[in-house]
Amino acid sequence: MTPSSGAVRTSAAPRPDTARRPAFPAMVAVALLMMISAFITINPAVDPETSGLTAGRFYELGLIVVGIALVLQYALIHDTPITLTDPAFISVCIFGAWALLTTLWSDGPTLTLGKAMELLLLGIGTGMIASVTGHLKSSWSMPDILTVAFLAALVIFLFANIAIWHTPLYRETSVEANVHRTRLVFAYAHPLTVSDFLALAMITLVASRFRLAFKGVVFAALAFLLVLTGSRGAPAGLVIALAIMAIVKPKSRRTHVAGAWSTVIAVIAYLLYAELFRGGDVLFPLRPELTVNTTSLNGRTSLWSYALQLFRERPLVGYGFNASRFRLLEPFPWAGQTHNAYIEIILTTGIIGGVLALLFIVALLRAIFRTKDVYLIGLTIYVALEGILDPILLTTGLPMLLLLLAVTYANLTHQHTPRATPHGNRTPIAPGRRFVDAVGTPPGAAKPRTAQ
Repeated sequence: MTPSSGAVRTSAAPRPDTARRPAFPAMVAVALLMMISAFITINPAVDPETSGLTAGRFYELGLIVVGIALVLQYALIHDTPITLTDPAFISVCIFGAWALLTTLWSDGPTLTLGKAMELLLLGIGTGMIASVTGHLKSSWSMPDILTVAFLAALVIFLFANIAIWHTPLYRETSVEANVHRTRLVFAYAHPLTVSDFLALAMITLVASRFRLAFKGVVFAALAFLLVLTGSRGAPAGLVIALAIMAIVKPKSRRTHVAGAWSTVIAVIAYLLYAELFRGGDVLFPLRPELTVNTTSLNGRTSLWSYALQLFRERPLVGYGFNASRFRLLEPFPWAGQTHNAYIEIILTTGIIGGVLALLFIVALLRAIFRTKDVYLIGLTIYVALEGILDPILLTTGLPMLLLLLAVTYANLTHQHTPRATPHGNRTPIAPGRRFVDAVGTPPGAAKPRTAQ
């Protein structure tokens, strides 16, 4: 029988290579999952003055190395170029090299050596991942892949809580200025680390291109968990970062609708939590501040004054990268670091380190003005504000991981793969069945036309 319809010819014809749509970069997502997981401690806490390579530090280094190996393998398999010439990447490597050199006079040389090497590996790993992701011929952007990695990490951490604490939402009790506080933790991670994880996950989610309904549900769940951490700095930094992201994001109807729904969902989630768990006290986050000496920021102002006094005694080279604890713990037993990113940099790496840090900040601002990348702007605002209360800039941790990924990716995509439409206006990704289908058929890509 002679075929008489175009449908028969279409089914028999092979699909051309140009019609194939690249699959979801699962290996890149796993590499990101490894690096994200590196900074949530699953080992019991050790003495803060420990200067050796503890199990927790081997855990961090190991997961970072695994992430680097995975992305390198992906690049080799798919013949993807790796470009490590970004100004921000170079400035971090220079700072890392100086941090490594401070081992020679550090109060904790082994600790400084390990942390400096970890910072260098973090810079190399993020540079490789951003380069590979930027060269992907795929509609999956960095925030999209990171969102998947964050959600996978969250599931793992909740199961870790079940295994360790026998409940997914374990909350530890601590005492600050005679005030008892209960705060959510993941495994053995500090509540402030958990709050950073959740806040950064929310910024990443907002910058991604998933459907509004999916974003709203996940955002509300993350906001609920963030409230359970009892953190004050992270929510404040998050709100300001999201507000600025909404202002600078390309104006569209979807942008305004997403912002409105996110606000409504966040407010409803907050009110429900206050009603169900706080007896209807909607001002419960402020109650501890009414009983704690707020003018000293829980003792931080005294700590900062003492740290600056130490800096004046050794201003040029500092006391060794990540080694401030050996000078602070005796007068301030609760302070393993200065609780300020900017003071921590000059105290541990001196004026030289401060100048190198300025080079990174200049590279960061240059990337923001060149690319106007919304995700990069949100992360920068969060890190800059949260850095006032926690040393998260130019140190090993999740905020620095994401910041390096964002700046390198933004520069690369702006230079080599210009977008036809603004980042926020591309086709959203749908969760559920379409999201699963997208593993083989990436979201946002145009469907191949059937031969007629």
